[in-house]
Amino acid sequence: MRILRDFLILIASAALIWYLFTLIPSSKENTLSKLKIAQEEQLGDKLMKEIQKDPDFKLIENATLDSALYTIQQRLLHAMGTTEYEYRIYPFDNEMVNAFAMPGGNILVSSGLIQLAEKPEELAAVIAHEMGHVENRHVIYKLIKEIGLSILLTGDQMVLGEVSRVAGSSAFDRRQEAKADEFALALLEDAHIHPIVMASFFRRLSDEVGSYNEKMQVFMTHPHNNARIKAALEYKTDSSFSAEPIELDWTQIKMAVSHLAE
Repeated sequence: MRILRDFLILIASAALIWYLFTLIPSSKENTLSKLKIAQEEQLGDKLMKEIQKDPDFKLIENATLDSALYTIQQRLLHAMGTTEYEYRIYPFDNEMVNAFAMPGGNILVSSGLIQLAEKPEELAAVIAHEMGHVENRHVIYKLIKEIGLSILLTGDQMVLGEVSRVAGSSAFDRRQEAKADEFALALLEDAHIHPIVMASFFRRLSDEVGSYNEKMQVFMTHPHNNARIKAALEYKTDSSFSAEPIELDWTQIKMAVSHLAE
């Protein structure tokens, strides 16, 4: 009986502690609330200038590609409705399949990723995922967590170099990645783009680029591609949903990108 009594006291104490913690705003929320969107956008502008100083980093300047990215961006933004961010999508010359979000609504996509996508809707799925990171403030929280808010806002040149390195990494935790995927799937539906395009993109990514062993998923920050494919395939659209193609000549756009490497 004494053991049972002690066990019940332990359970009650744990429940009380959990309840009290739910009443206290998290340190993440407190810290993020101190950084206004306008400050985040200013930081984003400084980081984009810093990144472009890197001789190995080259933004792509191509009217055809810029027009295509703008069309995709507007399709997604129209579906999103309201946002505090002014999004800007920058293509950069790199054969690796990559995309990442920077503070303030800046999103970078590699030429390798554009080449891998078989249609504009697949690229839209990737961009929607990065928008999910921005809207959930995953990017700026990662920077605050690793660098600190006070140091982040100094604007020091050496600090900006470290900030750009951290921001360009893919060190989101698996919950953040899953949340960005959930955001993307819902946004694609609202934009009249079938969410299944995310599954087709990740399946090709696994086939052509490769993926880590599925048994190692517990040790990785990103969800395994198979898990992301499964989530996209199982996503249920509303019964009234109808897909509308993004009217772009994707072959012409991919040719414009491929010519850059020549």
